[in-house]
Amino acid sequence: MITTKSPENAEIKRVYGNLLDRSQARLKNLSIEELQPAPNTIVIKQADAETLTDGGIHLPENAVKRPAIGTVVAIHQDEDFYEVGDLVVIRSCVSGTPISLKSGDEFIVLQCNGTIDDEVLGRFPANGLEPQESDA
Repeated sequence: MITTKSPENAEIKRVYGNLLDRSQARLKNLSIEELQPAPNTIVIKQADAETLTDGGIHLPENAVKRPAIGTVVAIHQDEDFYEVGDLVVIRSCVSGTPISLKSGDEFIVLQCNGTIDDEVLGRFPANGLEPQESDA
């Protein structure tokens, strides 16, 4: 059994604690453009929750449910289905990995490998969201 009073354990905590502190500090200085998603993953920015009802009532944070939709902000270079800018429908209890960067924005890294366990349920292609010009 390792005790916290052993000199070896204290040294391990010191070294790894410093590494962890530096990693967390570095993460805060990165931007989403620098993130390179792994294969079969996408990064989304989840839509903000509505905190004001149609009647003008402000809802407390604990009563607000985030919408199950988000915008794709980063993809793996070999990804051929999703594009940056796509709107995606995600599971309401998404188990993706949340990340926060220096912008203060929060993002979610999601698996998207074409199986039934995917966290992405559908997409609205970015190029299909542009308003169509009328022929009139």
